[in-house]
Amino acid sequence: GRFRDDLVHPRVNHAELRTIYPPLAEAGFALMARLRPTLLAWKTWVLLHDLTLCALLAAWCSRRGGSAWDAAVYAWNPLVVVEYAGNGHHDPTGIVWMVLALMLAEARTARPRSSAMAAVAAVSVKLAALPAVAFLWRGWTPRVRLLAGTLLALLLGSYVVLSLGPGSGLAAFAERWRHNDALFGWLEYALGPHGARVVLAGLLLVVIGAALRERLAAADGTRLALQAGVLLGPVVHPWYLGWLLALEPLRPSAPWLLLSCTVTLGYGAFASPPEGGAYHPGVGWRALEYGLPALLAAGLALRRGGTGGRGRVREAA
Repeated sequence: GRFRDDLVHPRVNHAELRTIYPPLAEAGFALMARLRPTLLAWKTWVLLHDLTLCALLAAWCSRRGGSAWDAAVYAWNPLVVVEYAGNGHHDPTGIVWMVLALMLAEARTARPRSSAMAAVAAVSVKLAALPAVAFLWRGWTPRVRLLAGTLLALLLGSYVVLSLGPGSGLAAFAERWRHNDALFGWLEYALGPHGARVVLAGLLLVVIGAALRERLAAADGTRLALQAGVLLGPVVHPWYLGWLLALEPLRPSAPWLLLSCTVTLGYGAFASPPEGGAYHPGVGWRALEYGLPALLAAGLALRRGGTGGRGRVREAA
């Protein structure tokens, strides 16, 4: 009621749609609305989660044999500072749980139940954390799997049921939203909107299945699935990259760090949209946004190939 004012509410994007966010995200929104419904309070809520995430990353990097300072790859990334502390996107309230779940899975003393509860919390904030569950699942005991599966079924089942019907934000996102995509447009051109989304889901499942078959570590498999989601997905807002950047301190990748800079072109090449329009850069801008990291990745691959080739020549000699 009191949030539907005459100044802000009419300017909210898709005000006709019900929220797309899962139960725990909604609980966080409700908590802050009750405690102190101000922009500063909300940004403080997000920032506290983000600082906790930075502390977890520092501890995780150190425990893996690196330096706690490796966490700066995430903490000092300009995209993270702008999107979370600056713009107040709530993703850190879910990322922190995903990182905790992956971190606990690697602990010397196995803590599968704690890892599972953290994973459930992450998914209950944002569905982007679902790939982590697929890779963590095999490390959980049967009892923990039953507990986690039951909780996820209850939480996500109620979420889907409440999201059905006219004005569903979840349905709108799944069926027609598109923004700043990399490869999705090619799929849509070839298969149409519905066919492209079906193939996209299938490709993501193939990536996850292949990673599971190769028995990638949970953090590596989750990272690969999230990368595939960014490259194939129909919607790539800049703040989505935070889910990937949280795993970058473990093994930094120059092309993905570069993408975290060029993805800001997704704001419409820094130009405001026309009234009622959307921030969706044209093909040229998106070619620059994704092309520069792709060129860097290709260059690094060629360099590694050349170095490997010279090494083999020396060994043969």
